[in-house]
Amino acid sequence: MNFAIRQSLKFFITSILILMIAMVVFYKLNYNSVLNYQLEDSKIFAEKISKNINQHIIEKVKKVKIITTAPVITNALSKSNKYYQSLSKKKRDEEILQKNNKWETIKDQNNSFILDYTNNEVSKYLKILQHNIKGEYGEIFLTNKYGALVASTEKLTTFAHGHKYWWQGAYNNGNGAVFLDDRGYDDSVDGYVLGVVVPIKKDNEIIGMLKANLNILGSINTIIVNAQIKNHEKLKLIRSGGLIVFEEGTEPLSKRISNDLQKKIQAKPNDSFVFETERDKFIVGCYEIKISSEMEAYNFGGDFESIDHKKGNCGESWLILDLNPFSNVIKQAAGIISGLWIIGIILTVVFAIFSFIIGKRIAKPLKELIMQTKQITKGDYNFCVVTNRKDEIGELAISFNQMINYLKESTTSIDKLNAEIRERKQAEEKIEEKSKELEKHYKKSEEQRIATLSVLSDLNETTRNLKLEISERKRAEQIQKVLYNISNAAITTENLDELIKRIQEELSAIIDTTNFYIAFYDTNTDMLSFPFYADKKDKFTSAPAGKTLTKYVIETKKPLLANIDLKKRFVKKGILEHQGNLSKIWLGVPLKIEGKVTGVLAVQSYTDENAFDESDKKVLEFVSHQISISIERKKAEDGLKSALEKAQESDRLKSAFLANMSHEIRTPMNGILGFTELLKEPQLTGEKKNRYIKIIEKSGNRMLNTINDIIDISKIEAGQVKVVKSEVSVNEILKELYTFFNSEAQSKGLELIYKPTLSDKEAIIVTDKHKLEGILTNLIKNAIKFTEHGNIHLGCSLKKENGLEGLEFYVKDTGIGIPPDRIKAIFNRFEQADIEDTQVFEGSGLGLAISKSYVEMLGGNISVTSEEGIGSTFVFSIPYTKQSTKESDAEGGVNKTQQTTSLNNLSVIVAEDDEASRLLLEAILKNKFHKITYTKTGKETVDRFRENPETNIILMDIKMPDMSGYEATREIRKFNQDVVIIAQTAYGLSGDREKAIEAGCDDYIAKPINKELLIEKIINNLTKKHLIE
Repeated sequence: MNFAIRQSLKFFITSILILMIAMVVFYKLNYNSVLNYQLEDSKIFAEKISKNINQHIIEKVKKVKIITTAPVITNALSKSNKYYQSLSKKKRDEEILQKNNKWETIKDQNNSFILDYTNNEVSKYLKILQHNIKGEYGEIFLTNKYGALVASTEKLTTFAHGHKYWWQGAYNNGNGAVFLDDRGYDDSVDGYVLGVVVPIKKDNEIIGMLKANLNILGSINTIIVNAQIKNHEKLKLIRSGGLIVFEEGTEPLSKRISNDLQKKIQAKPNDSFVFETERDKFIVGCYEIKISSEMEAYNFGGDFESIDHKKGNCGESWLILDLNPFSNVIKQAAGIISGLWIIGIILTVVFAIFSFIIGKRIAKPLKELIMQTKQITKGDYNFCVVTNRKDEIGELAISFNQMINYLKESTTSIDKLNAEIRERKQAEEKIEEKSKELEKHYKKSEEQRIATLSVLSDLNETTRNLKLEISERKRAEQIQKVLYNISNAAITTENLDELIKRIQEELSAIIDTTNFYIAFYDTNTDMLSFPFYADKKDKFTSAPAGKTLTKYVIETKKPLLANIDLKKRFVKKGILEHQGNLSKIWLGVPLKIEGKVTGVLAVQSYTDENAFDESDKKVLEFVSHQISISIERKKAEDGLKSALEKAQESDRLKSAFLANMSHEIRTPMNGILGFTELLKEPQLTGEKKNRYIKIIEKSGNRMLNTINDIIDISKIEAGQVKVVKSEVSVNEILKELYTFFNSEAQSKGLELIYKPTLSDKEAIIVTDKHKLEGILTNLIKNAIKFTEHGNIHLGCSLKKENGLEGLEFYVKDTGIGIPPDRIKAIFNRFEQADIEDTQVFEGSGLGLAISKSYVEMLGGNISVTSEEGIGSTFVFSIPYTKQSTKESDAEGGVNKTQQTTSLNNLSVIVAEDDEASRLLLEAILKNKFHKITYTKTGKETVDRFRENPETNIILMDIKMPDMSGYEATREIRKFNQDVVIIAQTAYGLSGDREKAIEAGCDDYIAKPINKELLIEKIINNLTKKHLIE
């Protein structure tokens, strides 16, 4: 076996082993993928059927509700209730019991007493409805608000129904809720029954109950059979206890699922899993029918089985089961195996061929050395071994060439003699040939002249090809030079701006960069930032990514050459919306780092639609990798420099800031503690006492504002503040702020001026209301603080720049102004314009830093112009974003000025573990509620509410031992949705309100608690839930 074959065989065997391992791993991954897909598919299908049945039952309930609105029913109820209401309770109970006994005793359905209720005007109306929807309803009957029968389609077992569990379930302590009575098999319809019990209300009071027994399985059968498709052919409707309510070909409630399957379902009620029995293996998807378990305004089930209803539901929910044979997974996996075998065979052949080529390539230089050694033995030294190899074979070739040179030099003298002889002989032959050519010079034929011209033509074509090749080589050299210069610039330039400018200059050698920009993309805000934008017509620093060509390149991760025709097609397809001036051609390439797009490099022309072509696109794509690396490197360097500068600046400012914070906390604390001590003096007059209390209150508010500022800036620094957008009215926000600050401005002798410039429709935008109010509040407070006389202007206007709309807000004052050398510092975090010991205005110096951060979060920017002694103007802009869907309906509010409701008949639980806070709430709520209960832990609060379910409102502290307020709220919401729960916390952080609402609270209030605000929130939430009017 020769050397080449041995090498080929080694490579082939190694390749086959790697292939086999790869095939096994690939099969395992795809098998798991198929299994996961089948599990997800089964779960989704079960969920779909569950929702269809859920919606079907809801529609049936709506039909029954429509029946209850008929005048014939409401009139009959009014008449019946009026009669029974005229009796005393004892007399009424005795008469209903007497009629019930009489009803049960009479067996003849044609008895006049029975016919009074089964053949009256209402019962005839119900029978017509029953007949029109033939087979859908069993018995339908009506009771008054005392449970006494008013009308029925047939004779029932009893006359009195007010004591029955389904009647009490629908009555729901007077609140009323639709009750779905899952009673099982009903003889009246010869089928499975779901009783629909609907409370009938008038003026928010229950006046009666209508019950319709629904033959539910007929319609459920239609839903399930119509939904069955391939791989989803075994569907069951079951109760959570295991009884099968519906399965095609099976009598309802005659079978139950296995205990093992039931345990699996209880562990994963809304999920999918693999289930295996002794004989079969299934993929099971299950999903609970929502209306049977947790849907608001519906009660479901029953308490016991009655005589006529076998196997009634005793508190179980309904679930849909989708059972698929596990063989489906095996079949798909088998298909994968077949495909892998075909791929394996193809790759085996490829590896065999490749192994043969590799073996030949390894052996080839050795064969060449052998052949050249034979040439040497023949005396031929005019050759050398050419190889670029760096291994042992390459070293052998170099030694071989040295040996040839040595042998060649040793025979030089003989070669020279032979060469001289050959040259003389050749000279003599050339003289003879020239003589013959001269004789034939004038005898050339026409064909020879044509041949000469043909040779000249070929020479011209060759010359042109050479020029083209030289041009391409020159461009390739230019590209290599550009890449080198860009790499070098990444090292030598000082910052990112300088680097990008150098990139533009270098690229101009190979492409037109007159209109050139680089854009970076922020995925969090969907905004583009432009660190460099050189353009004859447009100038952007940032813009929404939206539907732009730049965003298209980012999403596709591919370069794009777009002329006017392509742009028009993109606009028509909704891919593109124009921003700025329209260019005739645009070329952009993605900037990638490790496959992730970080930005886009683009050039464009406004005059020449042929300024760029596909070759330019390839060139830019080729150089984009080096540009991306250079930019990332420089960004990292700039980031490190910035971090170092910030760290140094932080050290410089730390002492001054800590001193300022100490001053801002100690000063109001001194006022609080000092005047609290003075209040203890016995001879203190009422006037002084009130004055001291006002000073304590003012000092407390000042210290709270400082703490809130510190918390807000800390959360911003940690990146924990989120933007929560909603539809808001700018006009309403500005009017509220004007009203709030106007009295404060007037108390200083200042005039606060606000004139709306936007219509109510124009003023509706989508943004974060909390942050917008925070920005304006900080700016207005600063204007009032730093203005001693004159006026303050407040307002906003609609601006359009570079094709983009934005809202521009301004706060202009006639205050002290800002020194020129401190203007840049006022937006810095932990820094004030007067940060040194000479400051004369109180404040943490964080308000403007917070405002700047909020503006940037909303996608805008903020600036200030100021002249010392004249005044300052703060201007910030945010994107003008309208609601994309149809305008939402305005929420109705409660008119506080017209609120006349008394709270004296309501009960409240105060959950508070802090003694001081509890005493404050006791003082606020005293004499306002009928009953106040105090608890100190979350668990105690839940237990007290279970014992007193009539409680109307809970004031829930969030931070409590044993169980937090959030956990306690979730526990309460499991069994009661009506009680008003207001969260109270001392954290006061952004996002706390959203956490409280998510946990199930109705509202949220931050400590320290304001008395008027707390009472307002209590009244608003009680009114919303119709607990007071």
